[in-house]
Amino acid sequence: MNRWNIAPFMLLVVPIAAAAQSTLIIRADAACTLTVNAQAQGQLAADTAKSVKVAAGEQLIECKAAGGARAEETLSIDSGS
Repeated sequence: MNRWNIAPFMLLVVPIAAAAQSTLIIRADAACTLTVNAQAQGQLAADTAKSVKVAAGEQLIECKAAGGARAEETLSIDSGS
């Protein structure tokens, strides 16, 4: 589990590894628009988790609030092999 405090967000990401694909479970403490690897994932409500399937490797997770606040983090997911 990775937790980042990037004012005004706290971003929580839990990677769950599988053979060829992993699932990121992402939660933020403020509502935001979520993108993972530059692909829109829709709105993320405050304190609500969202699952996103990704391949192994570097993952860029971004959350942007309507007021302009922004959180960004890069996470490396192992292939599990």
